[in-house]
Amino acid sequence: MYYRNGVENVMNKKVSILGAPTYFGASIGGVDLGPYVVRYGGMSKQLTEIGIDFVDLGDISLPSTNNENYGIVKQEFSNEVIDICKNIASTVESELEKGHFPLVLGGDHSIAIGTVTGILRKIPRLGVIWFDAHGDANTFETSISGNIHGMSLAILLGYGNEKFKDFLEKETKIDPKNIVQIGIRDLDPGEEEFLKNLGVTIFTAEDVRKQGIKSIMEKAIKILNNNTDAVHLTFDLDALDPEFAPGGGLAVPHGLSLDDTKEAIDMLRNNTNLVAAEFTEINPILDKDNITVNTTIELITELLSKKVTMSK
Repeated sequence: MYYRNGVENVMNKKVSILGAPTYFGASIGGVDLGPYVVRYGGMSKQLTEIGIDFVDLGDISLPSTNNENYGIVKQEFSNEVIDICKNIASTVESELEKGHFPLVLGGDHSIAIGTVTGILRKIPRLGVIWFDAHGDANTFETSISGNIHGMSLAILLGYGNEKFKDFLEKETKIDPKNIVQIGIRDLDPGEEEFLKNLGVTIFTAEDVRKQGIKSIMEKAIKILNNNTDAVHLTFDLDALDPEFAPGGGLAVPHGLSLDDTKEAIDMLRNNTNLVAAEFTEINPILDKDNITVNTTIELITELLSKKVTMSK
């Protein structure tokens, strides 16, 4: 049986909501609208109804740039992404110091560089659970697209360009053995070998279908709780099957079901010291009938729910 060693941290802390409406790391426009549509879709109402104490900090400030260059293959936005991640990291660190639970709304998945950095400043021994269809482990040398949201994990592991290395050099580095990826099903050549050689644990969407989400999460939780003091959840909506998130990042078929994902989040909340979370790649331009927006709110509500369930 797992014991809910982290429940009080999620249930009794004030939640600090931070919007990061950025598209600089992505190839398709619209993800910058994610924080707005989640708020407009009724997130605050849902959180109020389930009794969550929260404050909405608004959105981080964004750098100005020449938008004419946006979307050009191999176009780098390192400076812009770093500026954004500095703002995210500073705010996340500050909210943790207050004893709050940072909840970051993206924006493309490059924001994880800032969120994780901010947490590491306060909690060096951090476990990260990374829900995604993709490995996000390309480098500037191996990336086909040049999009930084496909490099965010590699950058956090120290494989960014010199600008990112300068940004991260004074920060505590995350231990790859404390990272678990779930829902993976679209890895570029070399990504899987790169991640496994570093010690990152990967559970594919196919693994979930074969073994069941309960079994996968039991293994993930054991890894996340080993030699760590806390856990961070970073969630790319394209981890889900497009049926449940047609507007999630770069949609890939045969993803996670909504029920499995809710069970995974429920187990994570009840069995780890979960101290922060982020939901990314919510693209209303690609969405259908607000399905992805509603799914995101449903997952956030599940994450912050005060209910307690025990896994036997």
